[in-house]
This record gives sequence, C-alpha cells and structure tokens, in this order.
Amino acid sequence: VLPFDNLSLDPDNAYFAAGIHGSTLSQLAKIRDLVVLSRSSVLQYAENRPPIAEIAKALKVVTVMEGSVRYANGRVVITAQLIDGKTDAHLWSDEFNRELTDVFAVQAEVAEHIATAMQVQLLPEEQARIANRPTASTEAYQHYLHALSLPDTRIFPEYIPLSIESLKRAIAADPLFAEAYADLALTYYSRRDLDMTVEAAQKAIELDPTLGAAHLMLGVTLGNYFARQGDARAAFLRAIDFGPNDPESLIIAARNLVGQDLDYADAVRLGNRAIAIEPDSAFLYTWLGFINLDARDLMAAAESMKAAIRLDPASYEHFLNLAIVEYLSGDPSAVKENLDRAVAIMSSGATYRVDYIAYLY
Repeated sequence: VLPFDNLSLDPDNAYFAAGIHGSTLSQLAKIRDLVVLSRSSVLQYAENRPPIAEIAKALKVVTVMEGSVRYANGRVVITAQLIDGKTDAHLWSDEFNRELTDVFAVQAEVAEHIATAMQVQLLPEEQARIANRPTASTEAYQHYLHALSLPDTRIFPEYIPLSIESLKRAIAADPLFAEAYADLALTYYSRRDLDMTVEAAQKAIELDPTLGAAHLMLGVTLGNYFARQGDARAAFLRAIDFGPNDPESLIIAARNLVGQDLDYADAVRLGNRAIAIEPDSAFLYTWLGFINLDARDLMAAAESMKAAIRLDPASYEHFLNLAIVEYLSGDPSAVKENLDRAVAIMSSGATYRVDYIAYLY
C-alpha cells in the first residue's frame, strides 16, 4: 500500500494522508491470508514514484494499492485503486466522499474489496474486526492520526513527547479508544516507562482483546522486566494470533516462545513471514538469526546475520552477532575478523554488549 497522496489545500492537514495510510494498513493487516508490507517498507515511494511494475518488482509483491486523500471541513475524499504488479491492469478502484466519522466504514470496504480481488477468504472474526469502529469521536480520531503520521518513536525518540501528547488527547476525547491505548503503550516503552507501558497495554486489551500490538508490549515488558514469564508467554501467543501482519509481533513472539510453545519449524516460519512483510529490516534478520541459532541451524543463522550486515553495515552489533555464530561454528579466524570490524565501528563511548566482545576475544 503506497503512501497516499495528500490533496488537501490546507498545509496543516498534511498529517491526515499519512495517518489514513497507517490506519488503512492496520485494517488490511488484520487479514491473515494477505501479506501486507509494512509502512516503513513503502515510505521510500512517498515522493519519487517509479512505474508500478518497477515498484512491485523491487518490493517482490503481486499487487500494489495507491490512493489519495483530501480533507476539508469535516469531510474526507479518498480514492483508491488496486493494480496488478506485472500487467499494470486495474483490479479495482473507487472514490469515497464521506464524513470523517465514516472513514472506518470506507477502510472496511476497501479491505473487503482487496480481499475479493486477491481471492482471499475473509474469516467471520476477521470481518468483525475490520468492521469494528474504533472510535465515534472525530476529535479523538484526528489526534490519533497525528500520532500515526509521526516517525517511529523507537528509532526517532525525539518524537516521543509529541506522540504521547497526541495519543493522550485522543484518549481524553474518547476514553474507550483501545487502539490509542495500544499505541501509547508502545510509545511509553520507547522511553522505558515500564509501569505506564503495562498499564496502557492492559487498558487497550481490556477495551479490545484482539489488539496484537498491545499483547506484544505486555509480553515484552512482563517477560523482560517483571519476571512474569507465564503471563508473558500467554501474551506472546495472543500477539501472534491477533497480529498476522505485524512483523515485530510475529518475530519477537516467535523468539520468546521457540522451544516452549512453538517448535523450531513454526518459529522459523513466523520469522520468514515477518521478513516478507518488512524485507529491508536488519532488526528482523537479526531476530531470525537468533531463532535459527536456537534451532542450532548455524548455516541459516549466519546467513541471517550477514543479511542484517548488508542492510545496516554501520552497526557494530551485527558483526558481533555474526561472530557469535562463527564462534559456535568453530571458526576462530572468522570470529576475530568480525570482532575487529565491530570494534572499528564502535564509538569510544559504546557500552552495549562490550563485555561480550571482550569475552569472545
């Protein structure tokens, strides 16, 4: 789903198209039989857009959706079209001119049209989730779109205060807005405010038990910081069940459950699905590498770590991770080569995992 063109005349409404794009992705991501690429994978096409066939080939996708958004005076006009990535044929297109409160109905209709065009069978529970209206408040939804339009706060922590402010305003306008609580949990986790992360995630789940991202935040926080491993495992299982197109939910939950509630083959399958959704993420390849390491597939683990290096050669951690695999493979010269490369990249003030580097030396 390519970033939506912003056709609003008021420059202050530029956030709206980005927010609608993120919200539409969230709707489509609820369909288990679709593999929907993540937002970060398509943002490169926000400005300069080559032909659709070229985009489809680069992203390794079958179909491409593009559209536009125009917002003014409480009304929104959304155009959308689904295009075959090989033939450039239009599989479906439509225009919707609605009140802002009807945007959720538009997104549900778009999701159903795409499922039909892709010959995907929607399960009854998926139809119910897609049709669910997360808020009836236009004010709450506008604040939520502001938050959705911001860069990822885990990568750009300078946006954490603005994200928290927008989400709190959304919740103030609608205290039953579950998705706003789920995003607030993630933002609190970005600044390691752990008690607030748990509180926001639990509130989101109380309001909507099908929010996979909220279950993931609960699992990560309870497992890593509160030693509540049983509760964390239950949360990770729900994150997988309710987040079929959330790459981080899939791969983080898989790593935490492998060898317990998941066998190695299922964990690797979930890891590969995560990478299919976000193929340019060094983070995901690293996690897949550790899943392969847990399965004692050292060759596959090495390939995953090398893929992370290709995507992000400026991180010393990726070279350390490859060195760990080579250490277990019994190749000391390769271990030293990658440790040397890690140290060459490392800044003088680096502390994270430096003890591990020293140990391997």
